[in-house]
Amino acid sequence: MNQNSMRGMGLKVVAASAMALALLAGSVEALAQNQAAPERARPNQPERNNQAGRNQADRNQGDRANRQGNREPGGDQQRGEDGGRRGGFGGMMGGMTGPAVSARQVEKYNQMLGLSAEQKAAVKMLYDGYAEQARETGEKVRTQMEGMRDQMRDADDRGAMMEKMQASMREVRATRKAQDDGFTSDVKSLLTPEQIEKWPTVERMQRRESSMRRGFVSGERVDLTTLLEDPKLSDEGKKAAREVAAQYEEELDRELIKRNKWQERQMEEMGAMRQNGDMEAIQKMIEEGRAMNVKVRDVNRKYAKAIENALPEGDRQAFAASFKAASFPDVYRTTPTTEALKAADSMKDLSPDQQEGVKQLMTSYEKSLNAANDKLAAAVEEQEMQFDITQMGRGRGQDEDSPVGTQRRARRDLDRTTLDSLKKILTPEQAAKLPKRDDEGGRGRRQQN
Repeated sequence: MNQNSMRGMGLKVVAASAMALALLAGSVEALAQNQAAPERARPNQPERNNQAGRNQADRNQGDRANRQGNREPGGDQQRGEDGGRRGGFGGMMGGMTGPAVSARQVEKYNQMLGLSAEQKAAVKMLYDGYAEQARETGEKVRTQMEGMRDQMRDADDRGAMMEKMQASMREVRATRKAQDDGFTSDVKSLLTPEQIEKWPTVERMQRRESSMRRGFVSGERVDLTTLLEDPKLSDEGKKAAREVAAQYEEELDRELIKRNKWQERQMEEMGAMRQNGDMEAIQKMIEEGRAMNVKVRDVNRKYAKAIENALPEGDRQAFAASFKAASFPDVYRTTPTTEALKAADSMKDLSPDQQEGVKQLMTSYEKSLNAANDKLAAAVEEQEMQFDITQMGRGRGQDEDSPVGTQRRARRDLDRTTLDSLKKILTPEQAAKLPKRDDEGGRGRRQQN
């Protein structure tokens, strides 16, 4: 085998092993967050760092809000065409420049611990320095890693370069963990004994918000505590579910700890897999990781049903629907056809016959869409359970004849026939007022199939 062929095989193994870990981790952002290693922040840091930290925290918070604008509340964080399975290579560079603890989580300290005004100010000062130094160090790490990747493309000894990258990552993770622990220790030093007793609740919250994004299977990344914040639920319902929600937090946390520790071990072992080209080991890692993912998902499903049963009758349907939508965010979504039907139903110039026709079509479409979505969700879950190393790198075009592709195509057909029926009910002038899809010349909205 010539040198170019050997190099090509090596690249394939590197890509396969890296993709395997990313799929298991759900989002490379979780790994990237371990790559920033600021010095320990103290309350007496120079005002320059504190002010810069405030500015950067605000920028990070705004960027995060923008990224989350189209996400289901509490649900699978990055939406893919297969119902939310996709993790996020794109999250790597964004997560690398920010702190592991978010500004939003620090805001929750105030509510969860009942901080005094003096404590809030001190925690804010600690966080500002922590966030700024995390950003600065993260930028340095990003530049370093990009340089190493450039060197790897031209290197004859890719194994040595991979070892160098692995050693750098280990050092960064260790330094970052020490820094994060330092921030936590500083915050806890400000608390009263009564507040310290509540700290485990804060730790569970932070673990959910920082690591649930690593999920691989649909439903694994749903945070039921966030779903319970839905304003559509009654105060009576939220109170009734409080005890079950507390049990959920504790059981979920145990599974997250196990899964996260397993994932961290795989990060350490990935270098050897890459060098050895051990595809069998990578496949084993996929299967073991999936078992961990399913345990987290099953805790969510178990307690989603328990919470639903604890809620008053009037809240149950809304909660069940929100859990389903959060589990499969790209399946149970508002379709352009639904928007077109609603727009038609609100038209003031419909005749009585047109009004009746639109309402009948809305009822028929909703029933058919629910059935189609359930079939698509089942196909997505089956695909996730059968995923293996041979399917890595497959694009959507290669997926058209799979069960997921078949069900997705059936839903597109339902949308087209329903829109055709709607336009037959309306006059040409009325039909021209319907919201336009991208394939009809509309702008500003991505077509969803």
